[in-house]
Amino acid sequence: MTYEFVIDPATGLHSVECVRRVDGAIIPADSNNADWRAYEIWRADGNAPTPPPPVAVDWTVECDRRIAAAFEVAGVSVRASMSIWAASVALTPPADHNADDRVCAAMTPLLNAWEGAMFAERDRLADLAGATFADARWPALPEGAESFIAACAQA
Repeated sequence: MTYEFVIDPATGLHSVECVRRVDGAIIPADSNNADWRAYEIWRADGNAPTPPPPVAVDWTVECDRRIAAAFEVAGVSVRASMSIWAASVALTPPADHNADDRVCAAMTPLLNAWEGAMFAERDRLADLAGATFADARWPALPEGAESFIAACAQA
């Protein structure tokens, strides 16, 4: 009997589940499951699962998913409220900005640059033949972005 790793389609990484190749059954990582216990015995005997075939990744979809997730708070996108706030701050004289407005004025160009870097990485990955999630070098959010995005949810 042989097994194959399962790839999580959202991350491209191995999940803890495996597939029994003889019948295609997905075996959950659950010690109460007799099939999982049989798999663990098979592994203990020195066997290793077959690596799964590479997953084709739509880098545009993956990039969009990551950007949307960054701007989501409690399941709700704050992009629209953040854009309105940034526009309002841009139209207000700096002397009239409160502390939150100054953070918004400073963070908006950083987030725009981050999004541009995300698109550049998307394009690099799309141009890289056979790119996998292991090849991805997604840029980190700018320092302070998470708290700023959370504050936008409160606005």
